[in-house]
Amino acid sequence: MLKHRTPHPAFSYLIYLGCAIAFCTIPFGSATGRNLFYVSSYIAFIAVCLYPRYYLSNVKNLLLPALMFSVGMGTILWMHHFKQPGEYINIYRSYMSTVTRPE
Repeated sequence: MLKHRTPHPAFSYLIYLGCAIAFCTIPFGSATGRNLFYVSSYIAFIAVCLYPRYYLSNVKNLLLPALMFSVGMGTILWMHHFKQPGEYINIYRSYMSTVTRPE
């Protein structure tokens, strides 16, 4: 019933091109890069859902995505546990503006 089908190459082209453009535009502070990265992530998620056998066949290739997912989930859990509600929430990240750069 489940054949070892391969996804259409358009999935890969859209994902890689979207990520490349997003990574090139994000340093300029554009929200377009962030939104394009989100769209690329959604396309990748849809591709994995439609062709799970193809993407999950080689477990070694899943090590890096699993580590990145773990770091992301750890960050979310850390923020959920330690982030305090209130109007002084910006103090939590205020250290970022105090770092001086050598000239």
